[in-house]
Amino acid sequence: MLIACTPDLLRRFIQIEFQFDAVFLFFGLSIVHWSISFSKTLRASMRAGQSARYVANHCEMRASPSGSTS
Repeated sequence: MLIACTPDLLRRFIQIEFQFDAVFLFFGLSIVHWSISFSKTLRASMRAGQSARYVANHCEMRASPSGSTS
């Protein structure tokens, strides 16, 4: 009887394992997708901040160059 139940039990275990992998894959991809989206937004925000600082610094330099006595 144990031998007759083993293939069915093994088949159920494999189905559960595949279902778990599919759920993990789905949520894993969702987490990866969210983190990629967040990192792109963060990089864009950093670039915008760096660009604003760069423009502000260079405008100040043009307005009063170093070494100027006026």
